[in-house]
Amino acid sequence: MAEPTPFGPNYGDAFSIANQYRANSAPNAESVFEVKFYQEIDPGSRFATYAWPRGLVLPYAAQRSRVGEGFFEVHESSYNLMDDNDTRKNYMFPKTYTLGTGADAIAVPDEDTIKGGAYSGLAFNQEPPYFCLKYPTNTDPLLRFGWGQNPWPVYRYSDVLLMYAEAMNEQGMATQDVLDQTINQTRARGGMPPLVGLGQGEIREALKQERYIEFFFEGKRFFDLVRWGELVQTVNNRDFGYTNNFPITEEYELLPLPQRELDANPNLGVNNSPWN
Repeated sequence: MAEPTPFGPNYGDAFSIANQYRANSAPNAESVFEVKFYQEIDPGSRFATYAWPRGLVLPYAAQRSRVGEGFFEVHESSYNLMDDNDTRKNYMFPKTYTLGTGADAIAVPDEDTIKGGAYSGLAFNQEPPYFCLKYPTNTDPLLRFGWGQNPWPVYRYSDVLLMYAEAMNEQGMATQDVLDQTINQTRARGGMPPLVGLGQGEIREALKQERYIEFFFEGKRFFDLVRWGELVQTVNNRDFGYTNNFPITEEYELLPLPQRELDANPNLGVNNSPWN
């Protein structure tokens, strides 16, 4: 494996609007492939505002933006899984947050960031729920319209490292040198100690947890669980705080075939169950 490209010093740099591929800013070297949203040509993305708590609107920013709609809640077990010393946790769940810049800056206290104080009471079984501030939009001019320019990260450099580590480990080739070039890099940026002297099974479990933390709120968990053969067990056994009346089966590991492909080729037959 070639010598890895160094990470940026801070985990949050990978999600900063200023560091993304935009016409008026330098590129983010960590991004391998992403879906871009430009204010110059596109109204933007709603993901960041859906993820933020309404506590960032009421009462702090209501007059100048609609940021924070509180749709995507984080289960308390996910929050507790992350080590308090991991800087990635502190970035995604900040104790305080600053909306705006300069004279317009407003400091948002703890109760309205991590747990969205102004949005309490609407969670299934949490008073109040947790929210993730992974995608910053506090200086984005589209905020006042409830949109943001945050690109969607499809593949980051850390994904390349962890995929390589996983592939090497499954072949029984995850030497300490491999770990130091891969998972220990992502852990180091998070301020976590390196993994040393682990066996194959221990490395496998460590990689699962590392991917869970490193790619939290990046849409990779479903595909990871399918690859590991753990989707059905993990989802059905998860306590979401309410009764799950629709347990999933292995059929849900398959994505539906696009309808236009079925229309174009009748030989494909019916769609994958349960999508037919």
